[in-house]
Amino acid sequence: MILDRIRVGDMRTNCYILGDENTRDALLVDPGADGDIILERCQELGLTITNIALTHFHFDHIIALDEIRKKTGAPAYIHALDAEPLRAPHPMFYTWCRGIPTGLVADHTVIEGDIIRFGQYKAAVLHTPGHSPGGMSLYIEKEATVLTGDALFYHSIGRTDLPWSSGADLKAGIRTRLFTLPPETLVYPGHGRPSTIGEEIANNPYI
Repeated sequence: MILDRIRVGDMRTNCYILGDENTRDALLVDPGADGDIILERCQELGLTITNIALTHFHFDHIIALDEIRKKTGAPAYIHALDAEPLRAPHPMFYTWCRGIPTGLVADHTVIEGDIIRFGQYKAAVLHTPGHSPGGMSLYIEKEATVLTGDALFYHSIGRTDLPWSSGADLKAGIRTRLFTLPPETLVYPGHGRPSTIGEEIANNPYI
């Protein structure tokens, strides 16, 4: 599997390109900004975006969605519980970013256990709420890799002082859906450096 990370936007959000090395199909995760840079990188890698996944609805993970969707025709997926906040963001978020799109609708909603495919690979949806109601992680079991969005970071977790967030839900989701994965599983978060499940079980002070 090809895994490429681009840091996009003012908040340096991790946008991931996951590709099948044979079919050259790609799953784009969290196109938070800089759509032209993302598309150029896919071209450099020789990959075609066939699906787009949003780990949650927050503006720094979705601003380039429509640009990329229009240019590639790839459908977008979001957890069902984040579909409405994606369409109608809370007014508080506009204090941080005036350019948040309104009326944004994903092509598909997913829930726990659903699969998003790219080539021969399967990304399983793990519902990891708390930072947002429909926060989701994507687990590629074949590659022992999980993309955790803003649920789990290196030695940290997502903030829960935002509209529709819950600290109790966040910690419960991490314990039951992420910390039950094999310890060698690679963790690729929505911000910052990678980690492993074993590292976070042993050393994350928030869980």
